[in-house]
Amino acid sequence: MRIIHFTSLLLFFAMYLLVKIPGGILWLKPWLPDLYGMGDLYRFSYLAEYRDSSFHLAPPPAVPETNTCLFVLGDSFAGPFEKAHYPGTAAYSFVNWNQFPNWKVALHTDKSFRNLFLIECSEKHIQLRFSDGEFRKFLSPAAGKGEAGFQLEEKRSGFSANLEKWTGRPQVTDQNLHMLLFSNEAVLQIKETKAAMNRLVFGRIAAEVEEFPEKKMLLQRMTTDMDYMYMSAFRPLSKEKEDEYVRNMGSMVKHFKALGVDSVAFAFIPNPVSVIAPDYKNRSYNQLIPRLEQRISETGAGCISVFDEFSVKKEKVFRRGDTHWNVSGEKIWLEKAHKWLRGNLSDMAKEAQ
Repeated sequence: MRIIHFTSLLLFFAMYLLVKIPGGILWLKPWLPDLYGMGDLYRFSYLAEYRDSSFHLAPPPAVPETNTCLFVLGDSFAGPFEKAHYPGTAAYSFVNWNQFPNWKVALHTDKSFRNLFLIECSEKHIQLRFSDGEFRKFLSPAAGKGEAGFQLEEKRSGFSANLEKWTGRPQVTDQNLHMLLFSNEAVLQIKETKAAMNRLVFGRIAAEVEEFPEKKMLLQRMTTDMDYMYMSAFRPLSKEKEDEYVRNMGSMVKHFKALGVDSVAFAFIPNPVSVIAPDYKNRSYNQLIPRLEQRISETGAGCISVFDEFSVKKEKVFRRGDTHWNVSGEKIWLEKAHKWLRGNLSDMAKEAQ
């Protein structure tokens, strides 16, 4: 009995270290299923037929670097890319919208560089991030000397912040514990069986998703249901709100150019339902992206648009159990981004002559 108690204590202590020590769970990741790669909507529903695997494009062949720095403010669409994905850039820096609440995010430009700034945003977050009450949160102040790029500093300091560096944040601990206990094939099989039974017997699936059987994919309910004020693709958009977003986009462009940015571009990534089924369930798409893209020139910025191409290819550019694009959609977006970069490099060459 003592051996059992001692063994249990050791296992408990090992689990504690794995979930509390920053980076501890990374030791086990190679042996755990890639739950995030299986699809964010699959993780809501656990419907087995929508389980997927995530892949990203490899960087293109290297080309000679030019005197440019690329800053990217974006989300999970732009996050997986690296400097090598943007040929010709000598420096590259990315910051996620979600980092602003916990970090002081400053921007350092280099006057010897041509500083390019890309603002990427998924459609379901556009109305919130560019609203009057929100957009100022993302206006980075100028940073001091150092490498060109975003400079991050934790907002919290003192004993509690230092303690978290060693013991981990409570949210991260919960996430790691969930990964350790539930991210394995045995548990996933149980969850998938339960989800299949609920759908078969009760006709019920997770409230966060909707099935789109004609396209053999899942949709996120926040983008299809008109009750969601900011995220719904079908909630009517007034001209006053459209003006508000365009005005605030212009304020962001003006702010970053005052910090030394030479050229700014916006890139809006459509909700799957917006391009696959703009008349979904006899509703009418509010045309948020086309309306804003038509007016981006008023902000003094450029536009990297995939809306028309995605509307033609429809479900072929999206993952079936995830809100994100697949490799085909990713390729289209990167080609558009490269075109914008080449245009700026061409302008730079003309200025040098």
